[in-house]
Amino acid sequence: MAGAGVPRAMERRWEQARLGELVAWMEEKGGPVTEAELAAAEAERREAGRIFADRDRDRDRDRECERGSATPMDA
Repeated sequence: MAGAGVPRAMERRWEQARLGELVAWMEEKGGPVTEAELAAAEAERREAGRIFADRDRDRDRDRECERGSATPMDA
């Protein structure tokens, strides 16, 4: 029996292939991506990651407070 992660891994591989196709199409239409564009995209990705991590941390803390296992001061 296949592990539960196998379908997700297959989905991720498909997403990466589609992303590669998108990048190729965009470069065909607009030229190659510059180093500055790559740096800006990476900075935006990192910032989005921080925002989502903060949201997840706040959500988890709120759930703990609702269950009574933590107080807002504990976070």
